[in-house]
Amino acid sequence: MKILAIANSKGGSGKTTTVFNLGYSLARRGFKTVVVDFDPQSSLTKSFKNLEYPQTQLYIEDLVFMPTRLNPNEALVPVEKNLWLIPATLKLGGLEEILSTKEHVTNLKITLSRIIDVDFVLIDPPGSTDTFMQSALVAADSIMIPIKPTVKDFAVLPDFLACLDKAKVFNPDLDIKSLVFNQVNVVSKTKDVFREFLSDHPLSKKISKTVIRQSQAAAVSDGFGKSVFDYDKKSPIIKDYGQLTEEVISWI
Repeated sequence: MKILAIANSKGGSGKTTTVFNLGYSLARRGFKTVVVDFDPQSSLTKSFKNLEYPQTQLYIEDLVFMPTRLNPNEALVPVEKNLWLIPATLKLGGLEEILSTKEHVTNLKITLSRIIDVDFVLIDPPGSTDTFMQSALVAADSIMIPIKPTVKDFAVLPDFLACLDKAKVFNPDLDIKSLVFNQVNVVSKTKDVFREFLSDHPLSKKISKTVIRQSQAAAVSDGFGKSVFDYDKKSPIIKDYGQLTEEVISWI
């Protein structure tokens, strides 16, 4: 089982949209995939519009509060074949103080390690460097960093890398797999400028060959509860997510 955090401390980087569509794409290639909402705003959960939850539904906040007593496999909400969601509610925010302690920073890691018969777990943490981001980084095997090629987005990247270093105290094997340029104007040369900007940076070797373009389909599809693959089958961004999926599969 590969546990991948799609993470960036800059809001608006497109991580939730990436988790949403990458989850669908991996599942449709036959990989059993669980997407985990670990953001107190529960944006990922809200993207799955048509799911129904029983009164007995377990949410991620329940699981991390009692990581050894509750069974995470009982929290999996089926989305379609090979794809499940562990949802969140606003109540997750109430656990910030508890999860910030050294005794509980590994609660999410313990929870996710108990999921069985799955190929990929994708975590969607908040766009911040707070307790929930730390927990997600501690729980993950690897990180994908979606980033918009803008001055503002690159300006906050050092803060995220510092957050990552803190997580490595508890998870020394944590590995940045790729830095993915997201929401890119493919006509503009901006992405090439920022690729050159990072040429002397250690992350230069992590820059993905995949570029996720700006797309109306990506911007609005999850608002309708649909992946880009279902919202607009002719959208060119489908090719981008397909290429990103192949990249992720290669990490197994």
